[in-house]
Amino acid sequence: MWAGWCVKVVCDHLNLGVKTGLPYVWHDKASNPFVNLKKEYNGLFWQEEIIPFFQSLVLPKECTNA
Repeated sequence: MWAGWCVKVVCDHLNLGVKTGLPYVWHDKASNPFVNLKKEYNGLFWQEEIIPFFQSLVLPKECTNA
């Protein structure tokens, strides 16, 4: 997710499109949602703090390539 937000900021700055939506690769591997939640729990809180950072980030006009 973090990398996706970084790429989105750069692409917006360069006026490039970003495709969002369902993943191109789908897997049906069975997993335990409670185990996954335990692993990702802290990320939910970090996400609330980092999203405003990415929303407020402005790159200088001189940055014209990635």
